[in-house]
Amino acid sequence: MASAMNDLGVNYRRMGLLHEGFLYHSMAIDASDNPGAPQRKKLMKCEAIGYNGLGNIYTTLGYYKKADSTLRRALAIETQLGSYLGMNVDNSNIGVVFEKRGMTDSALVYYKKSYEYSKKAQTKTGIAYSHMNFGRIFQSIKQYDRAIEEFNEAMNIIDNDRDLWLWMQPCIALAGAYVETGNTEQAEHYLALAMNTARRIGAKEYYSQIYKLYADYYHNTGDYQKALENYTLSNAAKDSIVNSQNLFEIENLQETLMQQQNESKIKATNEKLEKERLTNILLGILMVALVGLIISFWYISHIRLQANKRHKQLISMRDRFFTNITHEFRTPLTLIQGYGKEIANANPDEMDSIRRAGSIIVGQGEAMLKLVNQLLDISKIRSKVEKPAYQRGNIVPYLETIVDVGQQFTKAKHIMMRFNPRENEIIMDIIPDYMNKIMFNLISNAVKFTPEHGNITIESYTERNRLMVTVTDTGHGISQESLPHVFEPFFQERTEARETGTGVGLSLVQQMVLSMQGTINVESQLGKGTTFTIALPLRHGDTPGKAFKAEAIKQTASHGLQSSEISTESNKPLDSLVNTENAAKVLIVEDNANVALFIGRQLKGNYQVFYADNGIEGLEKTLNIMPDIILTDLMMPGMDGMELCKKVRSTPETSTIPIIIISAKAEQEDLEEGLRAGANAYLFKPFSVSELLIRVEWILTERRMLQEKFTLAAEQTDNIKITMTQTDRDFISRFTNAVYNQMRTTDIDHDLLAQTLCMSKSTLRRKISDLTQDTLSNYITKIRIDYARQLLRRYPEDTIANISQRCGFSDQAYFSRQFKRLTGLSPVQYRKNITT
Repeated sequence: MASAMNDLGVNYRRMGLLHEGFLYHSMAIDASDNPGAPQRKKLMKCEAIGYNGLGNIYTTLGYYKKADSTLRRALAIETQLGSYLGMNVDNSNIGVVFEKRGMTDSALVYYKKSYEYSKKAQTKTGIAYSHMNFGRIFQSIKQYDRAIEEFNEAMNIIDNDRDLWLWMQPCIALAGAYVETGNTEQAEHYLALAMNTARRIGAKEYYSQIYKLYADYYHNTGDYQKALENYTLSNAAKDSIVNSQNLFEIENLQETLMQQQNESKIKATNEKLEKERLTNILLGILMVALVGLIISFWYISHIRLQANKRHKQLISMRDRFFTNITHEFRTPLTLIQGYGKEIANANPDEMDSIRRAGSIIVGQGEAMLKLVNQLLDISKIRSKVEKPAYQRGNIVPYLETIVDVGQQFTKAKHIMMRFNPRENEIIMDIIPDYMNKIMFNLISNAVKFTPEHGNITIESYTERNRLMVTVTDTGHGISQESLPHVFEPFFQERTEARETGTGVGLSLVQQMVLSMQGTINVESQLGKGTTFTIALPLRHGDTPGKAFKAEAIKQTASHGLQSSEISTESNKPLDSLVNTENAAKVLIVEDNANVALFIGRQLKGNYQVFYADNGIEGLEKTLNIMPDIILTDLMMPGMDGMELCKKVRSTPETSTIPIIIISAKAEQEDLEEGLRAGANAYLFKPFSVSELLIRVEWILTERRMLQEKFTLAAEQTDNIKITMTQTDRDFISRFTNAVYNQMRTTDIDHDLLAQTLCMSKSTLRRKISDLTQDTLSNYITKIRIDYARQLLRRYPEDTIANISQRCGFSDQAYFSRQFKRLTGLSPVQYRKNITT
């Protein structure tokens, strides 16, 4: 009620109806005066707004002392509430009072305070007001350029489609500044714009200012007749708002308000005395009835004992039900943990892989056992015993972690489960424990009722400031008769499927979603599958919760994998180095620490493994360590895997490094886009470890063979008379690779070669001559001819013309002459010798 009255007061003020505005603001203050109300803070806010409205009316009427005292009352309340927005508005209005009294220094002090609070409150309107306030100060001291700059800044901030009344203030201010500076063209433009807008929205409060500026404008242009007409209109508009009748009525209204407040206090005091009198009477009656109460005490006690007995029976029945459910889960969990720990304790020299699998089994068993022990939370959620602890962060990697953990449930039935986030980053408030249980139940439910070789698709996106999560399966489906009951506690549909449950999972999910002020819906068709859709608001309250990223993902992992070995995977994995110089360097770029560490474990021992948790860090490490191969995910914050591929390929120093994409994006267009971006291979999650190891080994072997062949070709050149050091060999290898990258161009660019090797062209020529006793051009030709020899041996069915082009020779005859000069045979003769 108080808020609605303040809204009416504001609207009447904007229309110039100050008496009505004063009335409604006064009524709002009176309605807010209820110290014992349960929503006291909201009422205090309404009271502050009411005093602010009265202060503005006093300012308009020229009652500056009353305006100052009234606005300071509003500021005191806003300060008590800790409202940056309210302190911004009140400081600004107090500054206006000082400005109208000619005290510009004091006004500027309050305007600066207002500006600081507007930035803290992140309010565009407050910032716009601050710029208008600063502009008027600059205008008053004749600094028109700075004043116009501030007014323009205010106009740019205000959305003229949403608040034309506010937008008109900088518009009128600009008109005034241009009138004072004599810029008639701009003054006429903004005056016309202001007058048209004021008439359109009925903002009579502005008529007086606009007509006054028109009078000044026409006076400056020498049209004194129009100047007098507009001056008269200005006075008339001002008199229509501020006249003696209005002033009298407002003063009378203020006195009436004070009288009503005094009467309310007297009434409250009388009511209190009356209550005390009634209390004394009741005490007397109670004393008289005490004897009767003692007589009836035994009967009441008996009834209470019966009620307690029935209550205990209900509690016992509930506890027995949950005990039975827990027992049903504990039996298989005990077997999983028993066998899992037995496998985990196996001899690591003989069963290392079994130990890891056992650790995962134990972790899953402990996670499921923990979930069972927390089933009683459903009663706490319903009764709101526990206060939710919201945390804030990016939900996408959190959901990805849950889905990755859930993949282990799909393997036994060969179910393909995909996570398709439409956005890489969705910042929101959640209760991590609730979100984990919600997704765990929906995923396990989908796996349970999806047949072998089925599909489960999980999507996330935002819609109307809400997170939308859908879990779709290709399972048996739910009948239309059962759909209205799926969220009822303990409901189980009779189906032909072998899988059954306790019937509490979906009920628990619904209670947790509702507790987070969300909704959950289900759509299903028999024989086709089921889709659950969750909608959760992105924000809960004005106070941001603590960041949940690291803790929440760690918590998720602990629910899914809880063995002593696996639980550490929630931390960022450390680079692992092999004690050999010949071990290849593998860079794993993956924002999910569990997935990165899993891949790293498969490669550990044979390779030097390095980790990066996003594309930006991955590119930085690539330039620093120059890995032999990169394994990257696609969906990552900052820079995704697709952009990382393009960056690596477009950088000369890293353009030849092989890249394998490992991603849950399993559509054909995703694969094609990855290959176009420069990936050498693309694996879908969940991926085959054997396939990954084979691809890594083969790509590195092929790369090493090419390096060795080109290096060998350089080392075996007839003109080399010296023994190379390891440093020289490394340089020749890098030089050969650089030539290989340009092989398909007819003319190899010597400048680009020098730039790639980080030296000048003259230095490159001198170094090649010192190491090979040959010229730069001739040595490059030898590398190309050596590559042609390899192609002739490897592809005997290919044409000579095609091979010459692959080696960078556009003229086949020239290629044949160079080949014979260096090998003693023509390409045709060389191939015949090989085949024979």
